[in-house]
Amino acid sequence: MRITVRIAIVLALPPALARCAPSHQPETSAQTAPATTVSVPDPKPENAPEEPSAAADGGARRAAVELPSGVRIEDLRTGDGKSAEPNSRVSLHYVGTLTDGTVFDSSRKRNQPFEVQLGQGALIKGFEEGLVGMRVGGIRRIVIPPELGYGDQARANIPAHSTLVFEIELLNAE
Repeated sequence: MRITVRIAIVLALPPALARCAPSHQPETSAQTAPATTVSVPDPKPENAPEEPSAAADGGARRAAVELPSGVRIEDLRTGDGKSAEPNSRVSLHYVGTLTDGTVFDSSRKRNQPFEVQLGQGALIKGFEEGLVGMRVGGIRRIVIPPELGYGDQARANIPAHSTLVFEIELLNAE
């Protein structure tokens, strides 16, 4: 679905720039351009996490891959550091959302990286499975089916049977 928007652009020039205008234009500090109709895509939900640009970061964005368990991973930026392996100690930032874009948790919002030892049962299965093999410096989106997340257990901001989406930036792996 597309939304049609009619836009009237008003150019407000600071007085110093207005004096630089060609002589055939009136000496005014505000001008209205003709209205223009444009078609724009539906906006992203307000609370959806920002998507990093692979091109801006020089990393290669890779197509999503579904693992045999049903966890889906997509490297938004491929890191060039050490890989997170089973039993590694990792430091990362994450933003956790529901499929409708509702943010339920974020280490970024707290400005506090999350540190954990893999392989100790401290993480939901889908999160750990999606993290293994990721390289430091990378950003990965992990989509976790309910059975590898919280299943039929509701949490504070997470309804039971929810598919979870995490965007993770791996900061360190030891």
